[in-house]
Amino acid sequence: YMIIADGYARRGNTSEALGAIRAGLRLDPDSLALKVGLANALVDHAGMVTPAARLAYEQARAQAPGHPASYFFEGLALARSGEREEGLALFQRALSLTPPGTSYRPMIEQAVAA
Repeated sequence: YMIIADGYARRGNTSEALGAIRAGLRLDPDSLALKVGLANALVDHAGMVTPAARLAYEQARAQAPGHPASYFFEGLALARSGEREEGLALFQRALSLTPPGTSYRPMIEQAVAA
């Protein structure tokens, strides 16, 4: 579902991207990837971090509080929206949850350093 949603989003059809992710969540409501994907798609659709997107990130964190994804992607959305301090705090939290040697750790380190 994320691949389908990505295809829609790349063509600018954020509404269909949201629909694809929601369809996936109906089949797999415990999917962390889909929950974070929903939050990201809500940001893309609105062009900003909305209360619905924040709630989706919070729900992803509630399910997997030790996983860095929701912290990183909400931080990215906030930083892009001009809320750099709040975004940086979330990047730092994501980094603290990411073990050394993890393939995506350098990306989080870059976000913290930027």
